[in-house]
Amino acid sequence: MVYKVYFKGINEVDFEDLKLTFEEIPNEKSIKMPAEFTDKLKTLSSNNNNIINIQNIDSVQEFGSKDSIRNYSNFFVILTILNGQKQGFLFAFKKKTGNILIGRWPFKQKKSDVEIEELADNCRTLVDNHQKYSKICLIT
Repeated sequence: MVYKVYFKGINEVDFEDLKLTFEEIPNEKSIKMPAEFTDKLKTLSSNNNNIINIQNIDSVQEFGSKDSIRNYSNFFVILTILNGQKQGFLFAFKKKTGNILIGRWPFKQKKSDVEIEELADNCRTLVDNHQKYSKICLIT
Protein backbone atom coordinates (compact mmCIF):
# COMPACT_ATOMS: atom_id res chain seq x y z
CA MET A 1 0.00 0.00 0.00
CA VAL A 2 1.25 3.47 -0.82
CA TYR A 3 0.18 7.05 -0.25
CA LYS A 4 0.75 9.74 -2.85
CA VAL A 5 1.06 13.25 -1.47
CA TYR A 6 0.38 15.99 -4.01
CA PHE A 7 1.75 19.47 -3.44
CA LYS A 8 0.49 22.85 -4.60
CA GLY A 9 2.45 24.55 -7.35
CA ILE A 10 2.37 27.49 -9.68
CA ASN A 11 0.30 27.35 -12.87
CA GLU A 12 3.21 26.41 -15.15
CA VAL A 13 4.01 23.24 -13.18
CA ASP A 14 2.10 20.05 -13.93
CA PHE A 15 0.20 18.90 -10.82
CA GLU A 16 1.34 15.32 -11.48
CA ASP A 17 5.00 16.39 -11.14
CA LEU A 18 4.55 17.70 -7.60
CA LYS A 19 4.20 14.52 -5.57
CA LEU A 20 6.01 12.13 -3.28
CA THR A 21 5.04 8.50 -2.80
CA PHE A 22 5.24 7.04 0.69
CA GLU A 23 5.19 3.37 1.59
CA GLU A 24 2.69 2.44 4.28
CA ILE A 25 3.88 1.58 7.75
CA PRO A 26 1.56 -1.18 8.98
CA ASN A 27 -1.16 -0.02 11.39
CA GLU A 28 -0.30 -2.62 13.99
CA LYS A 29 2.89 -0.63 14.63
CA SER A 30 0.79 2.47 15.51
CA ILE A 31 3.73 4.81 15.96
CA LYS A 32 2.28 7.83 17.78
CA MET A 33 3.74 11.32 17.86
CA PRO A 34 3.03 13.91 20.57
CA ALA A 35 0.40 16.49 19.68
CA GLU A 36 2.89 19.34 20.21
CA PHE A 37 5.44 17.83 17.80
CA THR A 38 4.57 20.07 14.82
CA ASP A 39 4.22 23.16 17.01
CA LYS A 40 7.75 22.65 18.35
CA LEU A 41 9.15 22.26 14.82
CA LYS A 42 7.31 25.41 13.69
CA THR A 43 8.76 27.35 16.62
CA LEU A 44 12.27 26.04 15.89
CA SER A 45 11.93 27.04 12.23
CA SER A 46 11.67 30.71 13.16
CA ASN A 47 15.16 30.63 14.73
CA ASN A 48 16.98 27.98 12.67
CA ASN A 49 17.94 28.28 9.01
CA ASN A 50 18.14 24.50 8.65
CA ILE A 51 14.45 24.04 9.54
CA ILE A 52 11.82 25.06 6.99
CA ASN A 53 8.07 25.16 7.60
CA ILE A 54 5.72 25.47 4.61
CA GLN A 55 2.05 24.90 3.98
CA ASN A 56 1.92 23.11 0.65
CA ILE A 57 -0.01 19.81 0.79
CA ASP A 58 -2.79 19.82 -1.77
CA SER A 59 -4.11 16.27 -1.31
CA VAL A 60 -3.24 12.73 -0.27
CA GLN A 61 -4.40 9.64 -2.14
CA GLU A 62 -4.09 6.00 -1.20
CA PHE A 63 -3.46 3.02 -3.42
CA GLY A 64 -4.07 -0.54 -2.24
CA SER A 65 -5.06 0.26 1.35
CA LYS A 66 -6.83 -1.93 3.88
CA ASP A 67 -7.46 1.07 6.17
CA SER A 68 -9.27 3.83 4.31
CA ILE A 69 -7.65 7.24 4.13
CA ARG A 70 -11.02 8.63 5.19
CA ASN A 71 -10.07 7.54 8.71
CA TYR A 72 -7.29 10.14 8.67
CA SER A 73 -7.15 13.92 8.58
CA ASN A 74 -4.58 16.72 8.92
CA PHE A 75 -1.67 15.19 7.05
CA PHE A 76 1.86 16.50 7.39
CA VAL A 77 5.21 15.51 5.92
CA ILE A 78 8.67 15.80 7.41
CA LEU A 79 11.65 15.58 5.08
CA THR A 80 15.14 15.37 6.56
CA ILE A 81 18.75 15.23 5.47
CA LEU A 82 21.15 13.62 7.91
CA ASN A 83 24.71 12.74 6.87
CA GLY A 84 23.69 13.07 3.21
CA GLN A 85 20.81 10.60 3.64
CA LYS A 86 17.34 11.86 2.71
CA GLN A 87 14.31 10.54 4.58
CA GLY A 88 10.66 11.42 4.59
CA PHE A 89 7.84 10.69 6.97
CA LEU A 90 4.09 10.98 6.38
CA PHE A 91 1.91 11.57 9.42
CA ALA A 92 -1.84 11.81 9.80
CA PHE A 93 -4.26 12.53 12.59
CA LYS A 94 -6.60 9.68 13.51
CA LYS A 95 -9.52 10.28 15.84
CA LYS A 96 -8.99 8.74 19.31
CA THR A 97 -5.35 7.94 18.42
CA GLY A 98 -3.76 11.30 17.61
CA ASN A 99 -0.87 11.91 15.21
CA ILE A 100 0.57 8.67 13.87
CA LEU A 101 3.31 7.80 11.43
CA ILE A 102 1.65 6.17 8.40
CA GLY A 103 4.29 6.29 5.66
CA ARG A 104 7.98 6.58 4.83
CA TRP A 105 10.07 7.69 1.88
CA PRO A 106 12.13 6.57 0.03
CA PHE A 107 11.36 2.89 -0.04
CA LYS A 108 13.06 0.19 -2.04
CA GLN A 109 12.89 -2.91 0.09
CA LYS A 110 10.89 -4.34 2.94
CA LYS A 111 11.96 -3.01 6.33
CA SER A 112 12.16 -5.18 9.42
CA ASP A 113 10.33 -4.31 12.63
CA VAL A 114 13.65 -3.18 14.13
CA GLU A 115 14.28 -0.78 11.22
CA ILE A 116 10.75 0.61 11.48
CA GLU A 117 11.27 1.19 15.22
CA GLU A 118 14.54 3.00 14.39
CA LEU A 119 12.58 5.24 11.99
CA ALA A 120 10.09 5.94 14.77
CA ASP A 121 12.88 6.79 17.23
CA ASN A 122 14.41 9.18 14.68
CA CYS A 123 11.04 10.92 14.41
CA ARG A 124 10.49 11.06 18.16
CA THR A 125 13.92 12.57 18.80
CA LEU A 126 13.90 14.92 15.80
CA VAL A 127 12.96 18.01 17.80
CA ASP A 128 15.55 17.43 20.52
CA ASN A 129 18.29 16.50 18.04
CA HIS A 130 17.45 18.98 15.27
CA GLN A 131 21.01 20.39 15.24
CA LYS A 132 22.32 17.04 13.90
CA TYR A 133 20.34 17.46 10.64
CA SER A 134 21.52 19.47 7.62
CA LYS A 135 17.91 20.22 6.71
CA ILE A 136 14.46 19.56 8.15
CA CYS A 137 11.35 20.50 6.21
CA LEU A 138 7.87 20.40 7.74
CA ILE A 139 5.13 20.47 5.12
CA THR A 140 1.51 20.85 6.21
